[in-house]
Amino acid sequence: MKILKSNFSIKDFENISGIKAHTIRIWEKRYGIFSPDRLESNYRTYGDDDLKKLLNINLLYNNGYKISKIAKLSKEDFSLEVKKNIDAMDFKSKGLEHFKLSMFTFDHYLFNQTYYELMEVSSFVDVFHNVFLPLLEIVGLLWQQGTAKIVHEHFISNLIRQKVCLNIDNLKAVKETKGTSIYALFLPTNEIHELGLLYINYELLLREEKTIYLGQSVPSEDLGALTDVYDNVHYISYFTINIEDMDYEDYLMKLGRALDPGNKLSIVSPYIELKEITEEKFSNVKVFKSYSELLTTI
Repeated sequence: MKILKSNFSIKDFENISGIKAHTIRIWEKRYGIFSPDRLESNYRTYGDDDLKKLLNINLLYNNGYKISKIAKLSKEDFSLEVKKNIDAMDFKSKGLEHFKLSMFTFDHYLFNQTYYELMEVSSFVDVFHNVFLPLLEIVGLLWQQGTAKIVHEHFISNLIRQKVCLNIDNLKAVKETKGTSIYALFLPTNEIHELGLLYINYELLLREEKTIYLGQSVPSEDLGALTDVYDNVHYISYFTINIEDMDYEDYLMKLGRALDPGNKLSIVSPYIELKEITEEKFSNVKVFKSYSELLTTI
């Protein structure tokens, strides 16, 4: 039973597939590939089955098939050709296409199926760097274009978050920590985007380091409780958004009062410029543009 509404415009199709709307109209008229519904305004509207079909057509088209040949394929032959070409794709391309489709159709089964297929041929580090990160960049671009909605971004990012947490739990079950430092990971007050911080936690555990994961929106004044228990704490935070009305210099001053001066604080801040503040006033604070840059220093 069909449960998803037909809610994609032809512009959405262009943004998702990269095929120009004009080309889609020609294919539709000349070969009858789609039979879209029409709104009262006469605009075309397409459903999830149409989206799947378009992405599969695009796959064949990009692999040298002429659209006239694709249009003549029976449903069975079309599926066989698609499967043959998917099997020949590299794992990054296959993952991106399937994850993108799973996002727009809210299909967690397709997401999980694709994820475990990728994990059979690659490591989680490779999947995260080469598939998940590019996927999130694509989602960001589609959101800017108005094609992806907040619900799409939340759906896919929460599925990715689940996989990071799963791999963290798996590491804790098989790896004993051996490092001498304690890494305490936290997000500042009002910061809730923790995917990057979770992945840093995973990488540190992979290196058999001891971590204390504190998570979202941690009050700065509470962090000193850790130094009451541990020496040599290396605090790590991740600033993903520029929080309105937040005075970052004042926040860092509060952190400085809460933390022992002998402990390090590393901040990953892709979008907020903090280096000018930290380099002049906070000798024990280092700012990095990406978690990859941070991890090379640890």
